Amino acid sequence: MSLLPLSIDENIQCMNTVIELVEGTEAPEELRTVFRDRAYTPAKTAQTDRNAQIAAQSNFKAANVNLHAKDDKADTSLSHLYAAMGIRGGVAGQNVLRGLWGGLKLTEVKALNVGEQVRTVGEAIVRYDANPALYDLPTDRLEDVRTTNAELGAAYTEERAAKRAWTLASAASEASMEAFGVAYRSAVRLAVAQLGEEVVIAYLPVFAR
Repeated sequence: MSLLPLSIDENIQCMNTVIELVEGTEAPEELRTVFRDRAYTPAKTAQTDRNAQIAAQSNFKAANVNLHAKDDKADTSLSHLYAAMGIRGGVAGQNVLRGLWGGLKLTEVKALNVGEQVRTVGEAIVRYDANPALYDLPTDRLEDVRTTNAELGAAYTEERAAKRAWTLASAASEASMEAFGVAYRSAVRLAVAQLGEEVVIAYLPVFAR
C-alpha cells in the first residue's frame, strides 16, 4: 500500500482529492494547510490544463469527422464529373480530366492524401479557368467540384490546426501533471511527518502496490 501515485489515473485522483480537501472543510485544518501551501496551486493548474486537453481532443475529433465527410463529398463530386465526361465523350472525354489532373486516374486522385488531393484538384481548376473552351467540361459538375474541393481544403486546414492544438494542450497537461505529482509527494511526506500516517490515510487515496 502507498500514498504516492504512480500512474496518470492515480495522479488525477490525487489532483481531485487535493482540490476537494483544500476547498472543503471536513479535513483537519493542519492537513488542509499543508496541501494548500504545497500542492493546491499545482493541482488547480493541472486540472485546468487537463480540461483544456480534453476540450482540444474533442475539437480534433469533431474536425476529423468533418474532414472525412468533406472528403467523401469531394470524392463523390469528382466521380460525378468523371462520369459526365464519360457520357459526353467516352474514354477520350475522361482523358481530358486525366490531363487536367496531371495524368492521374480518378482512383489515383481520390487515393491521394487530403492535402495532395486538394492541391491536385485546385491546380486542375486553375488550368481549366485559364482556357475553359479547351476542355469543355460540364459546368454544373465542375462547379460542384470547385465547391467541394474548397470545402475539403478548409476542413483539412481546420483539422490540422485542431491536431496541433491538441498536441500542445497534451504537452502542457503532461508537464503540469508531472509538476503536481512532485508537489503532491512533497505534501504527503510533510503531512505524514507532522500529523502521522493514520490521519493522512483517512483523507487521501491509498494505492495497492
